[in-house]
Amino acid sequence: MTPSERRSAILHLLCIRRHDTASNLAEQFGVSERTIRADLVALSCYYPIHSCGGVTLEEYTWLT
Repeated sequence: MTPSERRSAILHLLCIRRHDTASNLAEQFGVSERTIRADLVALSCYYPIHSCGGVTLEEYTWLT
């Protein structure tokens, strides 16, 4: 899985779950927590993702 594919999958999971942990995401994708944190930093440039005490995707209006 490429980083782009993983980030897309992370975003998809957060849309469903709304909240998760970096540890859980790292285990699910078979990467380190550091890699997940880097993915979250990249995603947070475009989406309202916050990672304080877990990872949360805030309400977001998707543009069509």
